[in-house]
Amino acid sequence: MVRAMPALFLAALLLGASSAALSASADEAAAPDHHIADPEDGTLAQGVYTNPYFALAYPLPAGWKEGLAGPPPSNAGYYVLNTPEPLGETKGTILIAAQDEFFALKPMADAMAMLEDLHRSASETPGLTAETAPQPLTIAGHGFARLDLGGVGLSRVIFATLIRCHIVSFTFAASDPALLKKLASSIDRLSFDAEAKGAAPLCIDHYATDATIRHKIAPAPVGPSFVKIPVRIVIGPDGKVKHVHVISAFPGQAKSIADALSQWEFKPYEVQGEPVEIETGIVFEFKPTGR
Repeated sequence: MVRAMPALFLAALLLGASSAALSASADEAAAPDHHIADPEDGTLAQGVYTNPYFALAYPLPAGWKEGLAGPPPSNAGYYVLNTPEPLGETKGTILIAAQDEFFALKPMADAMAMLEDLHRSASETPGLTAETAPQPLTIAGHGFARLDLGGVGLSRVIFATLIRCHIVSFTFAASDPALLKKLASSIDRLSFDAEAKGAAPLCIDHYATDATIRHKIAPAPVGPSFVKIPVRIVIGPDGKVKHVHVISAFPGQAKSIADALSQWEFKPYEVQGEPVEIETGIVFEFKPTGR
């Protein structure tokens, strides 16, 4: 467990994608009153990867296109957001990913903490060499951390930042040092929609407690028992649930949870005496009747 999160991230670095999940989000099971983006809602069009949830836009390097779709998010909240690929014979890879801090097997305080832990893990992993310690930097006015890793055949440069309680990462890999430097420099073209970021709900962990829940309905038990199901919800200033995102569950379970949570009501979260919109996480676990 101690190395669980770095191990998952290292697997994605070495294999291109990892993490298994059982199904998709609650958007497929029960549409909310109005659309609020989820982490996996990013798209790649005309050479630019945009993600409304994280309010970012990343123009791909010249000669790159959209690659294969990644797996669904894991029940630990790990997302393979996009895997662009080169048009020709270029020997390199790009991985755009995110780790939900609410559900990570090994929670990290921020992006620097995650890369420091990855730095330690890489030094213990055959085929990887931690060349330098993670370094802080600013990209598009946003704080990032950078880690350079050497490897057998491939070297990697990883950039990571904290957005909405997710650690978003861009990993570039190539065997040719000149190509790797060129790919890594493409991160300088990354941009953020300041207005959209400012309008995002506050990220508040562990808000769903007996002290804050005013009304709730238990989801009807569906599907396998004893499976932990991570869920993110957006709570409006009035305390009502505006959006439900079941991150990883069987379809029937996702619908049951979304139907129930849409009827929950919370004590409004206040900032300087004013109620505001927030986002928080809950973990459900279906158990056999009578337990």
